[in-house]
Amino acid sequence: MNSNLQEFLVALSEINAIEIEVVNTDKVRVFSTGVYKERIGEISDECLYEKVISEKRTILIESPKNNKECKVCFNNRCLKKIILATPLTYKEQILGAISIFSFSLSKRDEILEKITLYTDILKKISRQITDSFFIENYSELYHEIFLKMKKAVFILNENGQVIDYNRSANSYFSMFKELRGKKVIINFKEDNNYVLSIGNISLEVKAEIKSFENKRSFIIFKKSNKFVFEDNFDQLLIGKSKAILELNRKIKMVSNSKIPVMIKGEVGSDEEIIGKLIHNLSERRNKKYVSINCRDEDEEHLEEKIFGNDFNKNLKIGLLENLDGGTLFIEEIECMPIHIQKKLLYYLRTSMIIPENSEKQIISDVRIIVSTRIDLLEKVRQNKFIENLFYAIDSVKIEMPGLKYRKDDMDEIVEYLIEKHSKIQNKKIDGINEKAKKLLIESEWKGNWKELDNALKVIVELTPDDNEIGIENIPERIKELHITKDMKFRKIRKIAEVEKEEIIAALSQFGTDTDAKQIVAKKLGIGVATLYRKIEKYQIDKKSLI
Repeated sequence: MNSNLQEFLVALSEINAIEIEVVNTDKVRVFSTGVYKERIGEISDECLYEKVISEKRTILIESPKNNKECKVCFNNRCLKKIILATPLTYKEQILGAISIFSFSLSKRDEILEKITLYTDILKKISRQITDSFFIENYSELYHEIFLKMKKAVFILNENGQVIDYNRSANSYFSMFKELRGKKVIINFKEDNNYVLSIGNISLEVKAEIKSFENKRSFIIFKKSNKFVFEDNFDQLLIGKSKAILELNRKIKMVSNSKIPVMIKGEVGSDEEIIGKLIHNLSERRNKKYVSINCRDEDEEHLEEKIFGNDFNKNLKIGLLENLDGGTLFIEEIECMPIHIQKKLLYYLRTSMIIPENSEKQIISDVRIIVSTRIDLLEKVRQNKFIENLFYAIDSVKIEMPGLKYRKDDMDEIVEYLIEKHSKIQNKKIDGINEKAKKLLIESEWKGNWKELDNALKVIVELTPDDNEIGIENIPERIKELHITKDMKFRKIRKIAEVEKEEIIAALSQFGTDTDAKQIVAKKLGIGVATLYRKIEKYQIDKKSLI
């Protein structure tokens, strides 16, 4: 295989967290990534290749071991969760097969969600492998697959300058006409979190950075937060309502204090905005800021992550030591176990850290900001939260007002979010008409900022370039919220009953093959992987269909 192609396939595998394998007609591996990389030249025990080669067609095994295609396989140790394979053909001659596969259930779900995209990619690679003029056509493959990927990717040279990027990456920095040649400053935070800066614009991302032998680096975005202009978080607290003016006053008042701050907010209020703003307005702004969510961590990992661990004299530094001089934002503190609460209370009283499995005490100066969405005092009464810790973190309390208290700000918020998502998606949106804006402003946003933010992201996606957002661009779900008051006398049915009925109706209309299920999932507004799970849950088979 051409060396350029091999390098491209390795990069594609790394970027998408999938494995890629190529075999000849005798099932001998000629290329592979991951665990099979060291077994190139050996015969693969994957029984699917025989069927792909003999029947000259693409085959998807969405559940190895359970799929009918796997009944003839004798490999009882197969750990693959999904495999998609297609034949390699040249002038009607079969040369072998190529497959993508994964050992991860979450990646399986993602592939099923985007099965059409992955199938197209696999077929394009297949055509290029078998093309005798591949070297001339390599750039075509590069542009067709890599540059059109939805996952944002930057390619940097050894000096950290952008030498190439795809459309998704460009959307994050669309304010620049050209990114090639721009220097990217990369600041590591923790847990694959980075701040990427180009000029005076910074973007906080969860990403992977892969370096290759040719000294090129790939920055692969996994998740990105809001970009900021010179760290101007004030944009996220826009408005002139009484609630927001009072909030801004409190933030400025407490920013330079060392006293812990408790932030309360309704679901979707994005309390961390306040935590970041307090940090950026304080004298600690040039030090590290990290957030941790107690609900997302198991007990052992949470304690180790905050306080560190000195197991067998192998010290793992915790956040409180690593962030000396900075700020730690603890989300959903009500989920913190009692024994960790005791250690946090000791730290707030003494500024001393005691790592897990250690008697050594370490001095550290970290500002503690916490958030909760419940009545912590009630937790105290139930003996599920330490009373002294409650009073230690409750002395300064800031409440993030929900959107129902910010009606006077809604006009400005809607305009801001449209502008934000237009820049992120690199689209030119010609504002929003009054009817559509009125509908959004009058809607009840129970999920607050995050729900409205997500809704306007979708609305901008649905609006063509150079067009004004109109009522027709607003999803039906939002429109239907306005007619729910007229439905209070309707007979109530169980959700599961309605859901099963709609799935059966959709499958009856569009069919049950792989392509039909793609359409069904889209019509139902769910992912393909979710559709497969629900078909299994409700035991829907062809006999169930109309």
